Amino acid sequence: MDSLTRLEHTTVSRLGLKLALLATVVPISALLAFGELSASNEREALGRAQEARARTWAAALEAALAAPLAAGDDGAVDATFRALLQREPDVAFAYVLDEDGRRIAVHEGHRAVSDEAPEDIPASDVAVRRMDVLREGVRRGTVVVALDLTSAECTIALRRANLWRTRITVGLGTALCLLLALRRQVLGPVRRLARAARQIGAGDLETPVRTARRDELGDLARTLDETRVRLRDTLHGLQAEREHQLHTLDQLAAALEQAKAGDLAKRRFLATMSHEVRTPLNGILGLVQVLELGELDEDQRAVTLTLRRSAEGLHSILTDILDYSTLDADEVALAPRATDAAREIAEVVELAEAAAEERPVAVHCDVSALADTRLVLDSLRVRQVVWNIVANAVKYTPQGEVQVEAVLEPRAPDPDAPHSQDELVLRIEVRDTGVGIPADALDRIFEPFAVVDGRDCRASGGTGLGLAITKQLVHLMGGALGVHSEVGVGSQFWVELPTRRADPAAAHSPRRALTLAARRVAQPFTIAARPLAAERPRSTPDGRARVLIAEDNPVNQAVLCRLLEHRGHDVLLAQDGEEAIERRSEAAPTLILMDCQMPRLDGFGATRRIRELERERGSEAIPIIAVTANALPGDRERCLGAGMSDYVAKPIDVRELDAALARFIGQGRAHAA
Repeated sequence: MDSLTRLEHTTVSRLGLKLALLATVVPISALLAFGELSASNEREALGRAQEARARTWAAALEAALAAPLAAGDDGAVDATFRALLQREPDVAFAYVLDEDGRRIAVHEGHRAVSDEAPEDIPASDVAVRRMDVLREGVRRGTVVVALDLTSAECTIALRRANLWRTRITVGLGTALCLLLALRRQVLGPVRRLARAARQIGAGDLETPVRTARRDELGDLARTLDETRVRLRDTLHGLQAEREHQLHTLDQLAAALEQAKAGDLAKRRFLATMSHEVRTPLNGILGLVQVLELGELDEDQRAVTLTLRRSAEGLHSILTDILDYSTLDADEVALAPRATDAAREIAEVVELAEAAAEERPVAVHCDVSALADTRLVLDSLRVRQVVWNIVANAVKYTPQGEVQVEAVLEPRAPDPDAPHSQDELVLRIEVRDTGVGIPADALDRIFEPFAVVDGRDCRASGGTGLGLAITKQLVHLMGGALGVHSEVGVGSQFWVELPTRRADPAAAHSPRRALTLAARRVAQPFTIAARPLAAERPRSTPDGRARVLIAEDNPVNQAVLCRLLEHRGHDVLLAQDGEEAIERRSEAAPTLILMDCQMPRLDGFGATRRIRELERERGSEAIPIIAVTANALPGDRERCLGAGMSDYVAKPIDVRELDAALARFIGQGRAHAA
């Protein structure tokens, strides 16, 4: 028997016991109350009857004793008194008093004569009556009669016992009849209702609860059946909804798998296309830069310049598209580290010089406020932000100047990030004297492909994604940016990035104090860097460095060889990672330019193996610069994580390559023309 069945039997049994007690107690209680009321009424009636008899006896004795008392004949009084009372069994006692209150006749029945005054005798077992005897209006004596109530009480008790016997019999019979009626009319229907409720609780919602009654139990049965129907309909609806949700979940899971597969395919496509496009583009741009190093006539130099600018434009478009797609998909991860912010900003501004080659534009850069300071920043993203804003300023400044200034400011407490360790703000301002931006277009300037004053991004070249990418990068770093502009006067872009001072122990390269000077209008500026401490050169005494190029592509090999040889360096070649490890041990190069994708062993594996050998032998770590077409977000961090020292993306910009070489083999040969 399960728990619901036991609960049903227990509940019905308790209900039956309560009904049986109710059917028995109620009639018996009513009979008890009625019996007590009847006995009380009967006792009162008997008392009144005895009092009436006592008055009657007293009146009879008064009439019989009036003459003897008036004559003073005590003997006649006593004889007459006794003769009248000797055949009366209900008289408990009686006596006669003369005028002076002296007893002159006494009759004792079932109890002795009391010495108490008649009014002081308790009336619980006798009925006392006192009456004066008058003769011609004069009191001649007093008669006191007490009737016995004991025999009356016995009569009452007997009657009560008989009455109780009858009442109990009637009460039990009535209770039995009520119990049978309750069992048939209440317990049976309640048991059926309990069974129906148990079936519903067990999940049987198809069996109806039937009843033909028109009373309260019938209403209860019909309500229970309506509840069953509602539960059944609700359950069917929930089951249908659950099946629909399961089907929807299956569809969502399938769509998610498709989306993941599509995302993976997109990632692979972007990585493959980036690598495959950058590799030939590196050959084009690199060889063009090699050609520019030679002696060319005016027509040849014009053609070469056009070719280089076309390749750089294609490179810029490719970079913007890849950056925007990865930012839009939230696939960019920050890698903050100790950064020489002054040097990073200055190098980016120097690269922007090329955009102003043929325009009368002077570029001023002041990063003196950041000298001797290393900040925790994602240097790659900071360079990208500065490049986009400065290049945009140069692009829209036909003549005049572009000023770049970077300062450090204390950061106000941020209620949204109370535990942030960033206590400083790096503020970068770029001011130009360009065409300006209309006020109604300032809200749209950071949107992709924004059209400003009827001129779209194609009017000045590029994709129109630079400022949109900048906005996303700044927000990703937790910063803010804005612009103030006036048409015909110029624009001022500002960026604020939260940061903090780096731990001095994290410094791993010499700090530099950078001084920047702007040349006269129409001449590009240059950056002069003065080492604060002597940096041990990584080249031969005559300034020549031995550079190992680990590259499997012949075109890229040719480009790098020409660029390095033109700068006076000796070049060694390795076709893959395995050969690079061997040449590192045999030829002892000064520096390695490492491609990442090569046969047999790629650049990552080769770099890790070289670092292991250096640790085993206790030798100095050789600088390894990644020169790769892997330029998607995270590729730079992956290269540095493998143990490489720096990173240059393909297609190679000679200025970026020179800056990287200068960090490891000295200034002189890195920039030799």
